[in-house]
Amino acid sequence: MKTFFLMSVLAPMAPAQSVPDPTEVPLRVEIAIAQGEETHTYTLDVTANRSRLSELRQGREIAIQGESAPQYRNVGTNIQCKASTRGDRFLVWLALERSSIAESAGGHPSFHTFHVMSELLLASDEDVSLVTSSEDSWTVNVMLRVRD
Repeated sequence: MKTFFLMSVLAPMAPAQSVPDPTEVPLRVEIAIAQGEETHTYTLDVTANRSRLSELRQGREIAIQGESAPQYRNVGTNIQCKASTRGDRFLVWLALERSSIAESAGGHPSFHTFHVMSELLLASDEDVSLVTSSEDSWTVNVMLRVRD
């Protein structure tokens, strides 16, 4: 199911108007996810103009009592990133999902999920606020650097 989802999302990355420079460029993508006063930072090394995604998955599986046996749900952070050159800038595709568990009034767990997908056109050393959500005080900042 996830593979189909990713394939449909990556389809827009195919060059429609311009052909990306085939030269591979090493990049460092820094992501800061803040919720309230808590901030988590992640760094991914991405090579522009490569077909593979760079991925980071961090979290745990939480057991939830099912009708006959426990069922498990992944909770944590999932980040996928891909980049290509566009002249002297970089088109960065980023998918980010962060989920957490909280107790509900009935004693059963409830899950909060924050999910964002975006394409950003960035120059090296450019810092951009990708999304800010007032609902749960979420902020996602992305910084792109060309690696030496």
